[in-house]
Amino acid sequence: REPGGARASDKSLPLPVNFERLIWNAQSEFQINKSNPTDLHPRVAIEKVQELLSKLVVVGGEDDLSVEAQYNATLLFKIKVRSTLASKLILRKYRLSTEAFNWLIDEVESRFNKAKANAGEMCGVLAAQSIGEPATQMTL
Repeated sequence: REPGGARASDKSLPLPVNFERLIWNAQSEFQINKSNPTDLHPRVAIEKVQELLSKLVVVGGEDDLSVEAQYNATLLFKIKVRSTLASKLILRKYRLSTEAFNWLIDEVESRFNKAKANAGEMCGVLAAQSIGEPATQMTL
């Protein structure tokens, strides 16, 4: 086991967006045929991802401390976005159309913003309840 109780073979990360499910939903909703070429241009995909990354704000402000806190707060998520929504994967593996890709970008932004906890919100109590209730039910 590694620090924090994680197994060495566990590659999952707790992130606010399940990218695999969203991509699958986009392919299903927009009826993407993986054998057909996509109408999405790589430059558009790169620009949209960069635009998305600039909208992901956790800590606002322009002072040095706020900029560093923003960088640290979103670093892992931005790495995941860039690796999952790389233009080569979007165009060759997932074959998303322009419309499906725009929907995916909007959905990622929406789910990221929904996952943020507001200042003063009792997230510790909610986390304890979500852990405690299933554990209690398993013992009965």
